[in-house]
Amino acid sequence: MNRIVNKNFINFLLASALFLGSFSCAYAIDTVRAYEIVPSDEIEDKNAQTGVFVPVNNSLGGDYYKTNINLNKPEVHIKSIGEIIDEKKLAKEKAEEEAENKVNKEEDLIINCNEMEYFDERNELEAREKVEIITPSGAKAYADKAIYNKDNNTIKLLGNVSLLKGNATVDGEYMLIDLNEENALMDEPSTKIGTLTINAKEGYAYSDKIENLNGNVELNKKIEMELYSTGFSAYGRAINDTRLVDFELKKERSKPYKFKTKEIEIRPEKDHDSMIMKNVDIYYGKRKVLNVPSIEIFSDKELTYTEANYPIEFGSIKGLGAYLGLGYTFKLPKTFTFRAMPALVYGESEFGLGLIGQLKSKKTRTEVGWATNTNNLIFDGEYKVTNTLKLDLARHVYKNEWFNGGNRAGYLAELVFDDSYPVRELGNAVYRHRITGGYVADYEREHQEDNMRDGFRYRYQGELSKSLRTFGSKEQDMFLDVSALGQVMATLYTETGDTPAFFRFGPSITSKVKRWNSNITYTMGGVHGRSPYKFDEYRYGRQTIAFDESIICNKFLSLGYKGTLSPLKDNTDKDILTENRFYAVAGPEDIKIVFSYDTIRQNMYFDFLFLLGTDNLDMKFDKLTVKNPDKIGKRQKKESDRELNKIKVPEDL
Repeated sequence: MNRIVNKNFINFLLASALFLGSFSCAYAIDTVRAYEIVPSDEIEDKNAQTGVFVPVNNSLGGDYYKTNINLNKPEVHIKSIGEIIDEKKLAKEKAEEEAENKVNKEEDLIINCNEMEYFDERNELEAREKVEIITPSGAKAYADKAIYNKDNNTIKLLGNVSLLKGNATVDGEYMLIDLNEENALMDEPSTKIGTLTINAKEGYAYSDKIENLNGNVELNKKIEMELYSTGFSAYGRAINDTRLVDFELKKERSKPYKFKTKEIEIRPEKDHDSMIMKNVDIYYGKRKVLNVPSIEIFSDKELTYTEANYPIEFGSIKGLGAYLGLGYTFKLPKTFTFRAMPALVYGESEFGLGLIGQLKSKKTRTEVGWATNTNNLIFDGEYKVTNTLKLDLARHVYKNEWFNGGNRAGYLAELVFDDSYPVRELGNAVYRHRITGGYVADYEREHQEDNMRDGFRYRYQGELSKSLRTFGSKEQDMFLDVSALGQVMATLYTETGDTPAFFRFGPSITSKVKRWNSNITYTMGGVHGRSPYKFDEYRYGRQTIAFDESIICNKFLSLGYKGTLSPLKDNTDKDILTENRFYAVAGPEDIKIVFSYDTIRQNMYFDFLFLLGTDNLDMKFDKLTVKNPDKIGKRQKKESDRELNKIKVPEDL
């Protein structure tokens, strides 16, 4: 029997959050305003010395803090409690930063080599074999040969020339370094920075930047990047098989899309690195199809994730509708980015206006959406605590729960631990388990919250899989693997005390024949009890036959299907078909429209996918500038913005 949502519990959570927020604010205020200079006759502690300060509002409790004051000075500077606590930490960070940015403070030029000769008639010093040059600014250069002219204060480097400035490396055959102007000129330089290689006709290196003229940009690693549009796609992408994308036809891929830009600027910021392309012309073949005034691509310092400021997006979200919007991404401190997108939304057979927001960082992904026509607020978020532990949050969106399928709760907030281990005693066997625990609320009908069950749920899922026999032929592009697996799941609902569980085991066959991929799994087992929550019911029965099929028809179209049969029809819907999903990936080379439809959940998903890889990137520029290359890929540290408290000493003290 369902019951009313425990509003007292929700009110308790809100009150707790407000209390903690007000306590944090109060503590911050006390940290700044905790100290006041008072005459000795007003100090309650009679044991205190004349001319001391005490905290008037000691919210932390405990003894008074006392510090002698030099009355001969008109002003004293007193550190706040927070700064006293952080003093050692700030000193350590400052020392690390000074060590990291340490440069040669000497005025002299350092030249290391195997052989050196001085020519008095032209006042030049010639260095040969394994030449290393360290300039006064700290930059290092290497070459087969270097000629230093003392009159002009210039250095010519010849043969296998390489200049190192921070994370940037500039290679070429000839370089001229002007020590008077602190710059360098190189013919046909090749600059490597991060995953990019920049080839140019001419290059200049200054103390704070590197400039390249008339060249192109390449990826120096064999990588494939999938750039999706945004919008609650975590579950949708989980069911869209990336094998459907034509990665198997690389030899047939050309470079149909070309980018020509007037200027590119690569620059570091405190928590991000960004690349800005100005006045970009996009070509398909020889035809110009689009001009974009500016495109910005940025990532965190460790390249954990990449974001791009592209204006137009479209997609589909269950509970919100299909949308088309214009968005902009803002860079925030601590590696965060926030994307806001007003959108035109179609859902429930009518149009409306909506707003979609996305907050991301190295460990955080949070998306929220709302539209006037559906009047439904949806929320999907996760925080990655470690590589195996995360916090999941959701409202009215599907969450992928491994072999229990995709479920949509009214509310969900739980910790998820997911890890795998090799079982060496069984050969090449692998054991994976997933442990979850937290608050859930049921979801029966659109926007219905007055008749939902809620409480705490704790769940354990485990799977042991072992490959039994593998066959394959690389020449014929064929592969076959026969394996066995066993799965178990047990759940505890504290609100009702129910403890449903199931186990199942069986064979699994995975095969690949050229462009066709297949996985067929049969399991049988037992089921005990059932969930008191409608959204969380086990839907598969005691026997299942699961299909996962995909085929690449050609480089313009791929199709896929995932389905699960329940032969005994002993599932909650008494139906033989318990999973039924269709996929299609269509479009010209390297730009695709991804579409899928889940008939069981009546969930349609479509998205825009752009494949950017080593063998299809063609970007030309007139001018490319790398600013502060020594800071690219490095987090910039700075001392606390909190200033010392300045306290005026009264003249009559």
